[in-house]
Amino acid sequence: FGSDSFAEVVPKPSIWADPGPIVTSGSPVTIWCQGSLQATAYVLYKERGSEPLDTKTPQDSSNKTGFLITPVGQQHAGRYECAYSTPETTLSERSDPLFLVVTGVWGAPSLSAQPGPVLASGGSVSLSCSSQHTSGTFHLLKEGGADPPRHMEPQRRSSPRRTYAEAIFPVGPVNTSHGGTYRCYGSASSYPYVWSHPSDPLHLEVTGVHREPSLSAQPGSLVLPGDNLTLQCRSEPGFDRFALTKDQGLTPPQCLHGQSSPDFPLGHVNHTHGGRYRCYSGHSLSYAWSAPSAPLDILVTGMYRKPSLSILPGPSVPWGANVTLQCGSDIGLDTFHLHREGSPHPLQHLLLQNMTEPSQANFTISPVTSAHRGTYRCYGSRSTSPYLLSHPSDPLELLDSVQGLPWYLYVLIGVSGALVLLLFLLLFLFLRHRRQSKGRTSDAALKDPQPGEIVELDSQNRHYEDPQGMMYAEVNLSRSRPTQEVDTSPSSQAKELLVTNGRQAAKDTWMDTQDVTYAQLNHLALRREKSAPRVSPPEEPPDEPSVYATLATHQPRKDPDPTLQEEASPPDLQASRTVEPYTALLLIVCTLRTMGGSTMTETLTALLCLWLCQDTWDQVEAEVVPKPSIWADPGPMVTTGSPVTIWCQGSLQATAYYLYKDRGSGPWKKMPQNFRNKTSFLFQPVNSQHAGRYECAYSTRNKYSEWSEPLFLVVTGVRGAPFLSAQPGPVVASGGSVSLSCISQYTLGTFHLLKEGGADPPRHMEPQWRVSAGRTYSEAIFPVGPVNTSHGGTYRCYGSPRSYPHVWSHPSDPLRLEITGVHREPSLSAQPGSLVLPGDNLTLQCRSEAGFDRFALTKDQGLTPPQRLDGQSSPDFPLGHVNHNHGGRYRCYSGHSLSYAWSAPSAPLDILVTGMYRKPSLSILPGPSVPWGANVTLQCGSDIWLDTFHLHREGSPHPPQHLLLQKTTAPFQANFTISPVTSAHNGTYRCYGSRSTSPYLLSHPSDPLELLVSGGPGDWLPNTESGAQNSLPWYLYVLIGVLVALVLLLSLLFLFLRHQHHGKGKMSMAAASEHKDRGLQKSSSPAAEVQEENLYAVVEDIRPQDRQLESQAAAPEDPQDVTYAQLNHLTLRRETSAPSSSPSEPPDEPSVYAALATH
Repeated sequence: FGSDSFAEVVPKPSIWADPGPIVTSGSPVTIWCQGSLQATAYVLYKERGSEPLDTKTPQDSSNKTGFLITPVGQQHAGRYECAYSTPETTLSERSDPLFLVVTGVWGAPSLSAQPGPVLASGGSVSLSCSSQHTSGTFHLLKEGGADPPRHMEPQRRSSPRRTYAEAIFPVGPVNTSHGGTYRCYGSASSYPYVWSHPSDPLHLEVTGVHREPSLSAQPGSLVLPGDNLTLQCRSEPGFDRFALTKDQGLTPPQCLHGQSSPDFPLGHVNHTHGGRYRCYSGHSLSYAWSAPSAPLDILVTGMYRKPSLSILPGPSVPWGANVTLQCGSDIGLDTFHLHREGSPHPLQHLLLQNMTEPSQANFTISPVTSAHRGTYRCYGSRSTSPYLLSHPSDPLELLDSVQGLPWYLYVLIGVSGALVLLLFLLLFLFLRHRRQSKGRTSDAALKDPQPGEIVELDSQNRHYEDPQGMMYAEVNLSRSRPTQEVDTSPSSQAKELLVTNGRQAAKDTWMDTQDVTYAQLNHLALRREKSAPRVSPPEEPPDEPSVYATLATHQPRKDPDPTLQEEASPPDLQASRTVEPYTALLLIVCTLRTMGGSTMTETLTALLCLWLCQDTWDQVEAEVVPKPSIWADPGPMVTTGSPVTIWCQGSLQATAYYLYKDRGSGPWKKMPQNFRNKTSFLFQPVNSQHAGRYECAYSTRNKYSEWSEPLFLVVTGVRGAPFLSAQPGPVVASGGSVSLSCISQYTLGTFHLLKEGGADPPRHMEPQWRVSAGRTYSEAIFPVGPVNTSHGGTYRCYGSPRSYPHVWSHPSDPLRLEITGVHREPSLSAQPGSLVLPGDNLTLQCRSEAGFDRFALTKDQGLTPPQRLDGQSSPDFPLGHVNHNHGGRYRCYSGHSLSYAWSAPSAPLDILVTGMYRKPSLSILPGPSVPWGANVTLQCGSDIWLDTFHLHREGSPHPPQHLLLQKTTAPFQANFTISPVTSAHNGTYRCYGSRSTSPYLLSHPSDPLELLVSGGPGDWLPNTESGAQNSLPWYLYVLIGVLVALVLLLSLLFLFLRHQHHGKGKMSMAAASEHKDRGLQKSSSPAAEVQEENLYAVVEDIRPQDRQLESQAAAPEDPQDVTYAQLNHLTLRRETSAPSSSPSEPPDEPSVYAALATH
């Protein structure tokens, strides 16, 4: 390794302090230095001095020694290093520095948390460290030593009483790891390792980690002075610590005093017990708490005289009407509360805007239902003490009347019921009429057909059907005709049917892999003979040409009957078959078998085999010794100190294996054992000297193999780890690009980027030197992209010097590269909504397609993309109780477990936190009641500086509209224009104000303002209100829709029945005309005996050219193409003269034509 190998031969020592690097003044400390067992002396240095502070000799063959300092003073603070010497060397290199801090020299600073030490998970807190004595640096430490100390230069501040230095340490977004005990120290600029006394401990407690408990009061939340009050905190099993807090305005709780019991007895009630309470649950010895319970307001009654309560228009009101409960008082009460006895819900309350006496509040219930029945009481209070209430009013019972429905609702219900009954009656008559018509049609089909008459055969006619699916239709005809000498015996007819069925079965039996069943359809003819038509023997060819129609494609049968193949196959079928590859092979085998018996052939075959075998053997003998292969186990990258085995695999004839390093002349040699074709070379433990290029070879009795391909053994963990980051971030959209930056202060040669899993080879790059903030470092940037799912995974980078390219540093921290946009985006919603008040319990729900089991939520940080996607199995993200930190723009992703591929982000969801500023004012121009189609302007204004205004309609699923003001001078107001106004704009509107610097923090809502649109559709309905309210209840829309649908259905049914009636009238007139013609024809024909005869329907090939066209059309374009012929209902049309190609020569017998429909 040249001159640089000295540091690898003599290990670098390590240094530490016991009990720690931070020591209180006056306490003892021991500085330990650990080197090698060969060390003869240890040397301790302070402040990079060339002269050693102390020298010690190790004892008891130990590889370390200790330097005791007691008692510690401020002069002992500073930087320490150590080294050691061995018999072979003068001195090792120095250890890494140890900074010894001495505390307790100056007065302690004070440490506080803003807004408080109790904060929700995901929120932020600022830890303020201030002192009058510190002029240098403040230091923040967390007990437990898990986090390194944080240092910050202070800022000088002045107050009326004193001047002090303050440093603010931001903490967040917080999680459970941030919970704990913190202290801060101060130090002088000239003595950075001499610190002050520690501040008082600050316990930082994180809430929202577990599900919130429930808080209840016994005997209830409405209590009288003197009642015995107990609050009960109920949570899931497993929690053993509970805390109760009482809200102090907007100030969060300053601490959570836990107790083991979930019951908090507050004793006898007095006016100090009124307030808003919450409880938390947690575990012992933990700073993590649940989310706070829903707030519970304890209201102490009996503080003022009772108010009066009345109901307008009266205590008995009809169902669906509006009712007003009026609560008033003759003393100065500006807030009123309404309570229904037995209701689990909290009291409704109204704050009065004007304070004129007598004061009263109106509680409106619209519309009234049976759920509103009960006994009501009201209370009064003052806004200065909202939890102290008056005596209750006298009870008042609200009753809903039975006959409460409006008259027009009964009319609509009655009309709808009558239309439904009428529809069922018409359907019943229509179905009955259709059934009777079918019966008459079936009877008419059995009558004697006459010239021009069409006979249709349906499924109710007599027919014969064989197992192969072929149907023979038989028509019974009764009429007078001349006697002919034809045998009509039933046996002859049965024979013809059996023979035809037998042929068809034989055709369907024989098939191959792509076989098609061919059905032979004979000529369609009507024979009137005394005997059934003669059946030709199977061996005689048919007199007339046959037509073949493809019916269906069947699967091959395993055992075809050879006796039926010849008869069942059509004449041109065998010639058109395709010979499969295995059939060709079978033919070759059969041909070879027919050549058997020839002695000359057998001899030639044997000689040919011997010649081939000999030629192969000669090639094996002529080949060189196979090239060996080499590999490392567990892999070519080994951490220093770990074992590695290098394997070399060659031949079973190998007598020795050789391993070469860096093409050196002196190899390692090893003999194979147990007749194996490989051997191994074990190196343990591995250090930087083992890194390099390895090759192997082997020898047989008289030959040496060539060398294997090279194996590069990399040894990691020799130097400090570099830092790996992704720009712009590790979450990348599919198709985008990302740059992975590897930075180190120690690397002078090459950076190496590896992806876990080994699928991609390592990437190597020379770094560039950069200077920033007074320090010099090297950086290599690896571009990645356009990215796809294969780029997702965990990456690490290493550094190596130029002189030792296979000696690598420790790996960087892992960087997870996650790819988005691979799947369809989910949807994100908020419960209870996107407009929330401080204290509301907010949950975001990410809904996606089925099959996804991992979900992630991100909050936009300006233009910065998300730095990671922390997946969880639940699509619900409970954010706890809302504070100002929850405002922002959120997105969610869905994915699969153990995968780095995510969906596209959901549409952004803005969470707007209201109640941050005073409420604005809202007005409607020209007025709250406007005609349909007019223009209206909603004007929102504020007397404080707000440059953005938001307009929201209650019940609307859409986000609020917002307008940003261009001017920032008073008055501050925005105009929202709606043009034209329709009934869809009816509703109650509120507006909010915000500042562009914090766009997600809104003011209190304005007073509600109702917009009423008059005119337009729906004016014919009566109005139940005295005002201009035109919106209909939901059930009226349902009834109107049902009514319109029934009217349309009845109209369609009427038109259909009328069409059926006209069609039957025309058919009856045509049948009467034909009957008249038939009577004339019968009277002119000679008398003949009436006899029952059978007409057999067969398909006839009309012309040769037609048959040729049909065969061309039926020929498949490829082996899988099959034409299906569907046979429609057989229609027999008999005419006085059959159609003929020659008009002058009519045929002997009338012809009947059947149409084949191809689908």
